[in-house]
Amino acid sequence: MYSQHQAHINELQRVIDKLKAQLREKENSITEKITIIREKERIIHECKVVITEKEKTIDEIEKEKEGQKQTLVIQQRQIEKQNETMRQLRDKLELQVESLHQQESKLKEQYEVIQKQELQLSQVRDFIKFLAFNLMFRGGLRSKFYHHGENSNAT
Repeated sequence: MYSQHQAHINELQRVIDKLKAQLREKENSITEKITIIREKERIIHECKVVITEKEKTIDEIEKEKEGQKQTLVIQQRQIEKQNETMRQLRDKLELQVESLHQQESKLKEQYEVIQKQELQLSQVRDFIKFLAFNLMFRGGLRSKFYHHGENSNAT
C-alpha cells in the first residue's frame, strides 16, 4: 500500500509539476501578451497624439483658408467697387470727350465765320481804298482833302 500511495503521490507530483509548467507557460504567455498589449496601447496613444496634432493642423489650415476666403471676398468687393468707379469715370470721360468734340465743332464753326468775316472785312477795306483812291485822283476829293488841311496819305 505504501508503494501504491507513493506511486499515487508521485503521479500527483508529476501532474502538479506538469500543471505548474503549464501555469508558468501560461503566465509567460500572458506576460508576453500584456507586454504586447502595453506596446499596442503605447502605439495607439502615440497615434492619438499624432492624430490630435494633425487635427489641430487641419483646423488651423481650415481657419487660415476661411480667413483667406474672407480676404478674397473683401478683395473681390473692393475690385468690384473699383470697377464700378472706373466705369463711372469712363462714362464721365466719354461725356467730357463728347462735350469737347461739340465745343471743338462750335469753335471750328466760329473760326470759319471769323475767317469769312475777316475776308469780307478785308474785301470791304480794299474796296474802300479803291473807292478812296479813285475819288482822290478824279479830282474832287483831292482838293477837298487839301482844302480841309488833311494830306493825301491819310487813307
